[in-house]
Amino acid sequence: MGKPAVTHYRIMEHFRVHTRLRLRLETGRTHQIRVHMAHITHPLVGDPVYGGRPRPPKGASEAFISMLRKFDR
Repeated sequence: MGKPAVTHYRIMEHFRVHTRLRLRLETGRTHQIRVHMAHITHPLVGDPVYGGRPRPPKGASEAFISMLRKFDR
């Protein structure tokens, strides 16, 4: 078992199949956000390691895809 890690999150906005969150880390473990979100079955969009699907779901609106492109990676 790894070292303890704590992530706090707040729901900012709901979409049809996605949710925008605000996350705050109490600890700074490697891949912490990615691991925690995947563990609760809400992986990050486009996460190739923990997220499964590397792309937005089929049928996602252009507005949604445009919004995703604005996020820093």
